[in-house]
Amino acid sequence: MAKFFPALDQAEFRSEGEYTLFQALAALDDEFSVIHSLPWLRGRTKRVYSPELQEYLSVSQARNHLSGEIDFVILHAALGMLCVETKSGLYRPLGVRFVHERQGYEVDPLSQVRDNTFVLHEMLKSWQMKCPVGYAVHFPDFDLDSTQIASAYVPLDLPLSDGILILHKHNRDIPSRIKQLMLHWKSALNYGSNDSFRLEIERFLETVWPREVRDGALGRKIVADGELWLRLDDRQANQVALCVGSQGRLIAGFSGSGKTLIARSLAEQFAELNLKVIFLLKNRQITQKVSAQLSHLGRAIVVQTFHSYCESLNPINREVAAGEPNYDDHHKALHGVVDRQYAVMIVDEAQALNEADHLALREHFSNARRFVFADELQVLPGIERGSTYKFLEETYGECFFYLSTVYRNPGGITQTMLEMRQPRHEVTCPRPITGEDLGRKISRDISKTLRLMMASLAKDGVSKQDVIVLGQYSLSLAGIDLPNSTISAYRGMEAPVVIVVAGFEMDDTTLACALGRATTRAYIIVPIELLVGVRGVKSDFLRKLLEKMDRVPIIEQDALEAEPRFIVNRVQRYAGLEGRHQVFGEGFAYASKWRRWVYEGGIRWSSRGVQL
Repeated sequence: MAKFFPALDQAEFRSEGEYTLFQALAALDDEFSVIHSLPWLRGRTKRVYSPELQEYLSVSQARNHLSGEIDFVILHAALGMLCVETKSGLYRPLGVRFVHERQGYEVDPLSQVRDNTFVLHEMLKSWQMKCPVGYAVHFPDFDLDSTQIASAYVPLDLPLSDGILILHKHNRDIPSRIKQLMLHWKSALNYGSNDSFRLEIERFLETVWPREVRDGALGRKIVADGELWLRLDDRQANQVALCVGSQGRLIAGFSGSGKTLIARSLAEQFAELNLKVIFLLKNRQITQKVSAQLSHLGRAIVVQTFHSYCESLNPINREVAAGEPNYDDHHKALHGVVDRQYAVMIVDEAQALNEADHLALREHFSNARRFVFADELQVLPGIERGSTYKFLEETYGECFFYLSTVYRNPGGITQTMLEMRQPRHEVTCPRPITGEDLGRKISRDISKTLRLMMASLAKDGVSKQDVIVLGQYSLSLAGIDLPNSTISAYRGMEAPVVIVVAGFEMDDTTLACALGRATTRAYIIVPIELLVGVRGVKSDFLRKLLEKMDRVPIIEQDALEAEPRFIVNRVQRYAGLEGRHQVFGEGFAYASKWRRWVYEGGIRWSSRGVQL
């Protein structure tokens, strides 16, 4: 994701076009920086985004060259700078100018953006620095054919489709259009393909946005990610509309594709039509969250776990639940009973319920519209038997529609999850892939590692409410005041920063489920014991990762510890080795304290003679 100055939570938008472009530019990779509505270039009307920035936004009236305003300045060390003026609404061309279709006023965006680009060029010139500075005009709401574009917008020497305009048709892939324009200007201004402008970009950023006000960047990114990605998009809204017009629908999607968001929006739509809705889930935490989100609709929507709903129909089950409940038997409360209270049944995380559960639901809610949301890759082994897509299709008599776009998870996390658990349908992620999306740490002391991590995250603007620590089993975190949960209990939930504590029994499905909770960043803490006993690690992803690691510095550090973990260091520390010998190329030594011979070779015998 591009770095934004200011971040979304401090930005002020004057038009829908600015907000739309801000969103689209978020898909640029992290090599880009974007300055929105550069206030330091406005001499008469300075905009202050927060009290903390007052000192840095004050511009002296004597610096008269700092006048005007640029909607967006896009920066890249290899491509230079691009100034963008955006005009939302419908316009018709009138030579170089444009006339607003409804209100009739004229605008001259070319002169506007060209003048401000000249200001930036002069600033660089005053520093005796050279850098390509180009410009473009953004019209997000309409298209033009080539005959309607004035020649002033079309470079003569180098062909450029649609000139320097960013039109409605480019909305499908704004990052590609931005790169195309920046490459054009770099070439048109006679810069070489290998020229770098890193110093110029850093100098410019330091001037208009000093490093002192960049602290807490991760905290601001968390806010931006939440606003930009965790909302219903057009394709998801279309699924809600299709569901409202149907008697039932099955929707599948990879982790983070918006299943719960669609399900919740669907429940709201039905409630507005005065239809009573039952919304069923597997886990308590996500049930409580969805219930709170829909509480403004009162009793029109009832949100429960599947098992609590069954218990509400059968007091005997509720009494048994006080001891050790058999969740596999709860569906029996639905047998022979047809519900006539609810017009709509919505089941989210449906893959986590057993086949018997769904068969009972089908008959119990035979009078209702039925909508089922599932991800068969999130059936957790050893905890639940779950249900496959095939079974659900046969049970409800519908074919699944597959959501293909992942919005919740950063690109690097989505890519890692796809490596672990490949879905049967295409999955795309518009969010950029960065090296910071997923971090990994080898730890000798989990509690100490968490304290150090939180200290670092806090400096970057992250609060403990932004973090969840997940483990396959309940975690014992001595002296750590952080929200934590088992992975199975947290399924369906999300948090900006997810820290997963790995274990020997954690498989790829469970690990992927945990990583899929992250909206901004995830970390895997690997206890050093997993590196010591790497062959016993159940997750193929983790095992391969550990096998590729350079063990030498870790083993050397381990040898210095009071209680070494690696066998080789324990032998050196406690065995009292004497007199090493080579037999058929294999090493042996005598452990005087253990009164045993110790084999110091590899894991496998290299020679039959040594075995004999």
